[in-house]
Amino acid sequence: MKIWRDILFGPSNTHYDVGRVSLAASIFATIGYQGWAIHLGQTFDPIAFSGGLGALIGAAGLGIAAKDKARPQALLEGECVAD
Repeated sequence: MKIWRDILFGPSNTHYDVGRVSLAASIFATIGYQGWAIHLGQTFDPIAFSGGLGALIGAAGLGIAAKDKARPQALLEGECVAD
């Protein structure tokens, strides 16, 4: 599906981006963990959950943006850069 490719691939759209894949895995793990805790009868605190998930997404977004800015433009376009 194209939406997953757009989310998980880097700016060059040719390879998986480790930061984006890690972010997706972390979001699914956080939601799954909270679902399992509710299944076991624990209470759900939406403020703590949304605060933690928001911090996770925000920090990962800043890291991905910083990494993408630091890449040379030629690498974004899929070209090989020789030293």
